[in-house]
Amino acid sequence: MEILNRIKNHIEIETGIDIMQDTRRINVNDMRAVYYYIAMMHTKYTYEQVGAFVNRTHATVIHHFKSFDDFKFKNKYVYNLGKNFKKEYLYNSGSDDFNILSKFNELNKKDKLIVNDILNVLIKNKDYKLNK
Repeated sequence: MEILNRIKNHIEIETGIDIMQDTRRINVNDMRAVYYYIAMMHTKYTYEQVGAFVNRTHATVIHHFKSFDDFKFKNKYVYNLGKNFKKEYLYNSGSDDFNILSKFNELNKKDKLIVNDILNVLIKNKDYKLNK
C-alpha cells in the first residue's frame, strides 16, 4: 500500500487537499477522483483496495474512474492533474523522496500550505528542479 500512499501524498503536495477527509466537498471529491484514476491507471490494485485505502467502496472508485474523462470539460485542472501524472513518481529509486513525503505528512495543514507555496515559487523561478 506504499504506492497508494505515494499517490495520496503527491495529490496532497500538488493541491494542499487531504483526500482522507470524511467530507463530500467538491474539491476533496475531485481530488479523490484524481487519486482513483491514477491508482487504477498506474498500479495493479483492485477497485476494492484502492477504495479501502481512502475509506470508500469499490463502487465509488468504479464511478469516478469511468467518469474521469468528464473532467476534460468540467475542470481542466483536475483532468490535467490525473492525465499528466508520471509513473516515475511512484517508483523513484531514492528513498529520500519518500522520507520527505513522510515528514511533509507530519506537518499541520497551515505549514503544508506554506511549504507548497515555497515550492511553487522556487519551481516558477526555476531555482529548484524536481527529481523525476
